[in-house]
Amino acid sequence: MTLTAEMARTWMAKAQDPVWFCADTLGAKLWSKQAEVLTALRRHKRVAVASGHACGKTFVASRAVAWFLLSHPGARVFTTAPTYLQVTDNLWHEIRQMHARSRRILGGELLPQQPRWRLAGAPGWEAVGFSTTDADAFQGRHGAHVLVVFDEAQGVADTIWQGAETLMTAPGARWLAIGNPTHSSGPFFDAFHGGQGWHAIRVSCLEHPNLA
Repeated sequence: MTLTAEMARTWMAKAQDPVWFCADTLGAKLWSKQAEVLTALRRHKRVAVASGHACGKTFVASRAVAWFLLSHPGARVFTTAPTYLQVTDNLWHEIRQMHARSRRILGGELLPQQPRWRLAGAPGWEAVGFSTTDADAFQGRHGAHVLVVFDEAQGVADTIWQGAETLMTAPGARWLAIGNPTHSSGPFFDAFHGGQGWHAIRVSCLEHPNLA
């Protein structure tokens, strides 16, 4: 079946709902907290998620990357983690698996030697993963639709949080910080204790459906 312009417009309109996108396009089954995270990311500029181990943090972060990238033409997605190994072996390993197993063909080019997913159609339309201690790494990465993802956010340096803040000026900018609540200070901790502008979500391991 040939995809018509009208069909593409209809899909794009529906895909603004990340839960619909995950079910229809990715074939992903979300549990309630994962759906809550993605819905919050649509509605709020900054979303912080504190979660225990084995609650699907990396799963939902990878789906957030795909949803934002594909439902916002020309979007730019930047993911980071405390170390480059965490970038490549955690979130981007999950992104590659998702891309290969998706219910619908996602398209674009996943580069084999680096965490980068490029799409044709607009300059800079891509998702990229990197790890850095230099806040200036975020300079010049602006766009109308930008998503920043901090994986293992509790370990990301304070200077990188400050650098990422420079990307949040656009109305379409979003920021997902997700990790384990293991630190009692720092920007990730602050997001749950009066941090300005953050919509905070806590996920208990006891809530996971595997324990139901």
